[in-house]
Amino acid sequence: MSLNLKSIAVAVALAAGLGVAHAKSSASAPTLTGTGPIVALPAPASTVSTMVIDISGISTYEAFGSSLNTVLNTYLGADSYVTGIGWDVTLSTFGGSWLSEAGINFSDTDNSVGVALRVGAGSNTTGTGVSFSSGGVVDLVDLDLAFNVGSDGQLRMEFYETYNDVVGGIDATFGAGSFVTIQFSSPIPEPGTYGMMALGLAGLAAFARRRQRKD
Repeated sequence: MSLNLKSIAVAVALAAGLGVAHAKSSASAPTLTGTGPIVALPAPASTVSTMVIDISGISTYEAFGSSLNTVLNTYLGADSYVTGIGWDVTLSTFGGSWLSEAGINFSDTDNSVGVALRVGAGSNTTGTGVSFSSGGVVDLVDLDLAFNVGSDGQLRMEFYETYNDVVGGIDATFGAGSFVTIQFSSPIPEPGTYGMMALGLAGLAAFARRRQRKD
């Protein structure tokens, strides 16, 4: 399985986007790359939240889509938009793998839309305990890379390699104290939705009272 990369050359100033993409060469490639179609953020009001996810000890193995790869699913809320991503990690590589080849793909459950991140983009060399930081949350809205996780509310994160040096084994591992930060916006329910919720709660309360009288 291959990533459906949009042809957007995104040079993130916080981590210069040079490195390898799908071959062991020094060809230019961005730090952050969108997957799937560009989407517009909805007009209705929304709440903005931040979630910090610990990725310490997670390793990268094979190309995107391999059954060997680690996948994390995190609930953000139905129809939430991922509007920013930050990272503060250390990375170690093995078997000749380059720091620039370790990737994290953030997407909806179906992998139909999302963002591919390579924290070590530009570091075309091996390394042990090398630190990489975005210096804050990168605004995906400004980069036209914000995406919706869909009705199930699940953010899918797959850790993979853009070039596989160690077949069937570990190419890179994120060290202790490695975190990614997800900034997301969740739709605020319409007033009518709150009314329906209130009616439902009132119905449950009345049912409970009837049960108590019967008992």
